[in-house]
Amino acid sequence: MAKVWQDKRLLLWVGVCLVVGTAIRLANLFHLGFVFDTTETQHTWAMFANQMGLFNFWKNYAGPFDYAPGSLLLLMGIKAVASWFSQSAVAFVAGIKLLNWAADMSIAWCAYWLARRSGNPQRGIMVAALVYILPSLWFVSSVWGQIDSPVMAMVLWSVVLLHDGVSRAQPGKFWQNRVFWSGVLWAIAYWIKMQAVLILPVFILIYLSQQARTKVRWHITGILAVCVPMLVVFMTNPIRLVVVMAGIFGRSNDIAGGSATFWPLIGVTGTADHSIIAGLGLSVNHLALVIYGVVMLFVLAKIYGVQMTLQKSFRKHMQDWHDKLLELPNLSKIILVMTLSSAVYYLFFPKMHERYLHPAIVFGLVALALHSPRRWSRLFSFSIIAMNIGYAINVYGVYYWWQQSAKYWVQNNQPAWVFQLYPLLHFDLTQVASLLNLAGLAGMLLCLLSARSASSLKD
Repeated sequence: MAKVWQDKRLLLWVGVCLVVGTAIRLANLFHLGFVFDTTETQHTWAMFANQMGLFNFWKNYAGPFDYAPGSLLLLMGIKAVASWFSQSAVAFVAGIKLLNWAADMSIAWCAYWLARRSGNPQRGIMVAALVYILPSLWFVSSVWGQIDSPVMAMVLWSVVLLHDGVSRAQPGKFWQNRVFWSGVLWAIAYWIKMQAVLILPVFILIYLSQQARTKVRWHITGILAVCVPMLVVFMTNPIRLVVVMAGIFGRSNDIAGGSATFWPLIGVTGTADHSIIAGLGLSVNHLALVIYGVVMLFVLAKIYGVQMTLQKSFRKHMQDWHDKLLELPNLSKIILVMTLSSAVYYLFFPKMHERYLHPAIVFGLVALALHSPRRWSRLFSFSIIAMNIGYAINVYGVYYWWQQSAKYWVQNNQPAWVFQLYPLLHFDLTQVASLLNLAGLAGMLLCLLSARSASSLKD
């Protein structure tokens, strides 16, 4: 490990990333960010909930509340700590951004730790520094002020703990049981932001493995250890709970709604049930399901080494899949599956929010740490970076557009560059971001398709 730090170029890279990443976060710490999210809703909810008490707020608060119920507990905690220093909204938003800062560092540490464990600490250091400086993460966490990073950090560590717990001997005490704590972490993330449900395909793959047969109950126990108390608390007003949950899943029926997905590139707009193939009645919803199924079948076939050929019978194919799914894929494969699943889901399914690509960004960066260029084409690295740039452009464009609204724009509490940069960009930001995101996905799939890359996936 000492030899790694003797590389002067690596030291320079880490130093620059630490200085720039820290400076950016400090410069934005006391800006209010996206005011509608940070002060008009989150700060208002936290303030009233602390004043009224949790149960009273949930039963009797007359204002709108459209976040996942668990986020209320998080916001109350941030407000309580911030109140030690100041009762202002600025102190509350700074508390959110400090939490986001810690989450970004946790993601960076995870990338480094996993790479070091796999025998490539230098790669891990380089990617961890990249995580810290990329605007795809710090813009959302330090400028916008949203809490995507803490949720994704919990989801990431939940996957790592579950895989480690399943692949290792069972500890004697439940508090040492990684599978149990994986369930706890995921359930907390889910109750804060329901986008955590996107990890379920990966959980299912691990559940199906033979090694998980006797350990799945611990994961479910961990999930229930969080979900049962949450239900006890929030069922005090069951109508509000149902309305909030239903509202989150049915918030918009737009195909894209400003998100940098595939559909804006071909001019498909309107609602999710919009028929785009004349005479067939095939909607965007139907097409998305078909595309997701085909792409993920290809991905899983490459991950598990299943040969899909016309020479084999259907029964033989099913037997091969049955045998392979009993095997536990290594962690690098699991991370890659999550990256591609999230990216395909975001790019092709309707009703997308611009920040729903966040899971693919986080898991993609960790995948980058686990696959070195000597084993993977450099195209994989360029693909991850392209998607990060596309995501950063999209969230910046949406943020700028909303801040121009008279209701949400508080200019004195915004960094000046947010308003100076946009007029310099004389092109359609959404379409450019869509192209970059699609190029990133295509590049990763091409890497997976190549024989050289496929061989590198072997355990």
